[in-house]
Amino acid sequence: MNRIFDEHRGLDDAEEAEVQKQIASDPDDGEATDLDLAQARPFAEALPELMESIQRARSHPVVNGD
Repeated sequence: MNRIFDEHRGLDDAEEAEVQKQIASDPDDGEATDLDLAQARPFAEALPELMESIQRARSHPVVNGD
């Protein structure tokens, strides 16, 4: 995989094979099962405090009109 990533082109067969080989070699990162997907929750529901802190950090500060 010597070519620079370009999101507008697909992977050729050799690149795809290399990606699949790397995926298969990582035992800690298996594919999600149907049960995993059924138990998944939206980020804001699973971690509401973190979501709120992210929203506060990204929002514009309130400007006082005084």
